[in-house]
Parts: sequence; structure tokens; C-alpha cells
Amino acid sequence: AVLATVLFLIIKTHGADLAAPADPSEPYSAARPEWYFMFLFQFLKYQNDLFGWLPGNPEIWAAMVIPGLLMGIVFTMPILGRWQLGHRFNIGMLWASLGGVALLTYLAYAQDRGDANYIVAAREAAQASERITVLAQAPSGIPPTGAVTLLRNDPLTQGPKLFSKNCASCHRFGGHDGLGNQPKDPASASDLKGFASHEWLAGLLDPQRIGTTNYFGATKHKDGKMAGFVNKKVGKYSVEQRENLKKGIAALSAEAQLKSQRAIDTRDASVINEGRALLTGDLSCTECHQFRKKDEDATAPDLTGYGSREWLTKIISNPTHESLYGKRNDRMPKFGDDEILDAHAIGLLADWLRGDWYEPAR
Repeated sequence: AVLATVLFLIIKTHGADLAAPADPSEPYSAARPEWYFMFLFQFLKYQNDLFGWLPGNPEIWAAMVIPGLLMGIVFTMPILGRWQLGHRFNIGMLWASLGGVALLTYLAYAQDRGDANYIVAAREAAQASERITVLAQAPSGIPPTGAVTLLRNDPLTQGPKLFSKNCASCHRFGGHDGLGNQPKDPASASDLKGFASHEWLAGLLDPQRIGTTNYFGATKHKDGKMAGFVNKKVGKYSVEQRENLKKGIAALSAEAQLKSQRAIDTRDASVINEGRALLTGDLSCTECHQFRKKDEDATAPDLTGYGSREWLTKIISNPTHESLYGKRNDRMPKFGDDEILDAHAIGLLADWLRGDWYEPAR
């Protein structure tokens, strides 16, 4: 009857818990036992205070010796109950045990409710659980190395973590560190959310915005040629020139081949072709930049493939490359060349910034 009841509750209520596979290479502070073992989980937190003075490992005392002694008493209760004093002892032991279990269980849940780190970890674990069910639907399925490999190779899962750890000390992603947290130090480089998109480029070429912390405001480039061009020339553009600038933005953004703009780029193919001609013509971009043509005199980053996966992995690996910022690089580390990140991690970070990860077809 008990087993039938348990099965009924599992099937009819929420089903079996299918969380994301644990990754031994990462900390997992959201791990908790089922509710009926939460009292023991909480009891183990006090092991050093209660048993630190005893010989041996306090965990052995808390997890095995004391529970073993209590279970031993439970097994002797039928014998002790034959005597009046023993019966009274059993009743007192029962209520003391139930009270202790209830108190420890309450303390465990109360502590978790007030633990910001646990709340964040539990939220991330829930997100990983939802994500793994999506990744498992991919045509390639679950690899022989296990479902944890799906999460390790998923830009949506790993990208925010890599950004928070390696990039958020300077950059922001939509104003936060990629994981939704606000870094203590102020931003000292551009906000990379939507990088290379129409909207992002429009902000970069806006005299009112290029000098903000979303772009060049906290970098040495705020006083560079690009900022001067935008402030002095773009700010004085006529209506016709502004329309040409929009076409140029569409063409430059199309170099990234962003998944989010695929339909728009296909629709505006003629505008993009016109914009490419403007980038090398009336908009004067190739006076400093190289674009789809080798230019030994270029002094600014190459705009060929701007924002593409290849372009992003290249600048993350080595922003001082001669086709990028060279000696004008402003504090950005060479994550690849200095072996701060391997090629796999750089690729995951680039894919995440580009919004390029697996989603099932609708």
C-alpha cells in the first residue's frame, strides 16, 4: 500500500525529479538530500562544534557513530518496553527524536531560504535541468561521454560563466556580468550585448552614445580617431547621409552573419550590397579600416567578417594582432596566445556573444 501510494504521487503530481547531470569539474552548492534526510544534512554542519574534541574524523562521528547508536536504541525499544520504566524511556526517546528531527529540518530549510549563494546555485541548477532536456532533443542525441558533455559544449550554458569570470571585470553584458550579477567595479570597456547587431552598431556611430560606458567612454579610444570621426562628421550628417549610414550599418552587421538577423539580412540583400559599396566609398570607412580587400596602410581593425565567429575568436585570442588593434590595444588580454583560455572555451564564448546555440525547430 505504501509503495502504491508513493508511485501514485510520483506519477500524478510532478513525476520523478530529472535534474541536470552533476559535473565533477564544477562546484555544485545546490546539492541537497530529499526532505526526509534534511535533518541529517543539517546535523552534519555541526560536526566540528559537537565532535571536534573527540578522536578521529568528526564526520565519522556525526554521520555514522551517533546515528548508529540511535538506531541501536530503536532496535532495543521492543525489549525495553517490557518494563514500565523502559516504556516511559521509549516514549520520551520517541518524542525527543521527533522533536530533534523536526527542529533540524526546519533549521536546514530556514538557512537555505536566507542563503543568497544557495538561491543562485539552485536557480542555475534548475536552468541547467531545463536546458539539458532541450539539448537531449538535438539530432546528435546524447554522446557516449554522457549528458554532462552536452552542457560542457553548450554556449548558452558555458558562455555566461566564461564571460563573468574572464570579461566582466571590464565589459558588461546588458549592464551585468553575464550571469545577472552587478560587478563591484565600474565598467571600463564596452557593453557587448548584441555586439555587431544593427542596434549595437547604430549606438557606436551615434555621437550621443559613443562616449558612454556602453562603448568607448571608459577606454582610451574615447579620444581616438573613431570617436573624433563620429563626433565631428557623423554628427553633422545630412538626411541623405544618415540614410547611407543606415545602409552601411546593415552591410557591416551582415558580416557577422548573426543567427538573430538571418531573416533580415536575407530580406535586405540589395540594401546590404549597396551598403558595402558605401563603406568603401562615401562613408570613408576604408580610410582607416581594411574591408574585403588587403590594405597595408590600414590603421584600425579589419572590418572583413566583423562580428563573425572567426573574427570574434581572433580578437579574443589576440587583440594585438596587426589586423586588429595592434599596439593600440587598450588593456585587453591575449586570452588565447597567453593560454588563459583554450580554443574550445574561446569558441563557446564567441558563440554565446553571437547568440548562436542549439534550439529545437518550432
